[in-house]
Amino acid sequence: MLFKNLIRLALLACVCTMPLAAKAQDRATKEEAVAMVTKAGEYLKQNGVEKAAAAFNDPKNMEFRNKDLYIFMFRLSDGTRLAHGTKQALVGKSIADMSDVKGKAYGKEMMDAMSKAETAWVDYFFLDPIQNEIKEKSSYLIKVGEYAVAGGVYK
Repeated sequence: MLFKNLIRLALLACVCTMPLAAKAQDRATKEEAVAMVTKAGEYLKQNGVEKAAAAFNDPKNMEFRNKDLYIFMFRLSDGTRLAHGTKQALVGKSIADMSDVKGKAYGKEMMDAMSKAETAWVDYFFLDPIQNEIKEKSSYLIKVGEYAVAGGVYK
């Protein structure tokens, strides 16, 4: 009887943790973010800003979307977003004045980071496109000429 109860508990534990394992598979890693942002930066260099923005903004273009990872891009001089993979309403608006739900001025931090380095990581809170909840996010940014190309992972 004890053995049967142990087996039942083990099976229950497996069933209960399956959704957690599935959700972990829906999450991009930092390595995947670096790879996609690097690829997007090369795309921008080779194709120009208009074609790159169109590709990054296209919700059907899976070349620049994977799991919860997507590309966004802004102009370094004024922070104007030229692309955002999940929130088209942000395109045309400056990232410079953006703060997260905890009041962190992440847009200014991104612009400052790109004025000092070719690459950077910035942490902040943002809407998770999978769970539709505000989650902690870490975005990787690279400088490509007068633009920053970025993508982030949710923690």
